[in-house]
Amino acid sequence: MELLAFLFLLPSGSPQPRTDPRAWQQLQAAFAERGVAVVSDHPRCRERDLDGLYVRGRREVVVCERGDRVHTLRHEGWHLVQSLCLGDRPWLGSEEIARRLSRQDRRELQLLVRPEQWPREAEARGMAQLPNAAYLDHLDRACSGTGGMAQLPNAAYLDHLDRACSGTGGDPQLQSRSSSWEITTQASLSPKRS
Repeated sequence: MELLAFLFLLPSGSPQPRTDPRAWQQLQAAFAERGVAVVSDHPRCRERDLDGLYVRGRREVVVCERGDRVHTLRHEGWHLVQSLCLGDRPWLGSEEIARRLSRQDRRELQLLVRPEQWPREAEARGMAQLPNAAYLDHLDRACSGTGGMAQLPNAAYLDHLDRACSGTGGDPQLQSRSSSWEITTQASLSPKRS
């Protein structure tokens, strides 16, 4: 499984972002209504700097119990939209993405993200800045061309395919869909991990 790491860096000594409990419940319920599981008990959450991840092709988003979980869910949830609804096509134009990125986002993208991954990661970072209502409107519109979230394959079906294709050589196209997107938090800049 190929893992792509994306870092949200916080200046040393700065407090961790806090999650708005009401916004978290609202967003979590909205994902559940759309058939997407939001889990926090993933083994990778033991990694100190990991805030969340999305495993491509699944209707599951991992949000670890640290940082601003609302922001992490919007970010990782957008990677789900990119993969399952948009077929890896961009939703926003480059000018719109550029307007939504903070200075820190731009710096991290330049220093830490492989150039071929920049458009997907930049769009997810930009979408994570939206308030929940606007974000969910974009999510629903992005997924409406695929028959909506209800028409997407569910996690049980994809797990069945993964098990059927593992250990026997499997279908390389199915295996290649299993790359992950992650959000991590670190106190200082560090080299890209791949």
